[in-house]
Amino acid sequence: MALHLSPSFCLFSITITFILVHVPTSVSAIHAKYENCIAPFRCANLENIEYPFWGASRPEYCGHPSYHLDCEGEVAEISIMETSYRVIHINNSSGTLTVAVEDYWNDICPSNLVSGTINSSFFNYTSDTGNITLYYDCPPLVKDISAALLPFKFNCILEETDTNNYYFIWGNNSVNRNILSSITNYFESCGTNVTIPVRQSAFLFLETNPASAKVSTALKGGFDLQWYANNTLCDQCKDSGGLCGFDTDTDKFTCYCPDKPYSWTCPSKSTSHVFIHYLSS
Repeated sequence: MALHLSPSFCLFSITITFILVHVPTSVSAIHAKYENCIAPFRCANLENIEYPFWGASRPEYCGHPSYHLDCEGEVAEISIMETSYRVIHINNSSGTLTVAVEDYWNDICPSNLVSGTINSSFFNYTSDTGNITLYYDCPPLVKDISAALLPFKFNCILEETDTNNYYFIWGNNSVNRNILSSITNYFESCGTNVTIPVRQSAFLFLETNPASAKVSTALKGGFDLQWYANNTLCDQCKDSGGLCGFDTDTDKFTCYCPDKPYSWTCPSKSTSHVFIHYLSS
């Protein structure tokens, strides 16, 4: 006897098959990389860190290669252009991080004099950032500028020799414009100098508190950096329900979705919703 199937039963069977084949995320296990990257990331003193950062137990594919955090000590650190920075704060919403040059955190006279240089391909200074220049191993002051520079002098012993050292903010309103040329010539005769970024608020602080001890406080305040790590693609990925990451094999951005990684965004679920709605009607 031949088996006759009703049209409605056939349509129901086809619909179920389509859903099982095309909506695997609802019935299959969560993709391993998605599961690893969605886990909370804590690095030393910082919590709830997201892409593009990675380090410690967080795999590299959850972040971007240029944003590795050293989480071994009590504070998080990041290396930029071979300079180590202490990470004071990370703002996921604005895409900025506050950092301070690690070598100057405890000593304004470190054995390794470094400037706060960044890689402009991945970071940029915010508009609130300015520079303090530190001058080391300078000659004795000449009379016409001594009164202007003495408030900016700080003590330093380099190679067991007490030297003349100064910090200076170019554009400082408290300095007489008429002697800037003499100050410039004087600083050119110093042994070396480094430029350290700080927030604009540090300028105001130092203008009203020019004592040498205050410059260390200003440097510890750090400065803000904007990061660039496929920001637009990451926003699109997150809007589609995915997690941002980086495929080290292809050297490209990737979007981790519950079922598998995609190049840009997670696929739309609108089609599956149509069929589920049909079954329930």
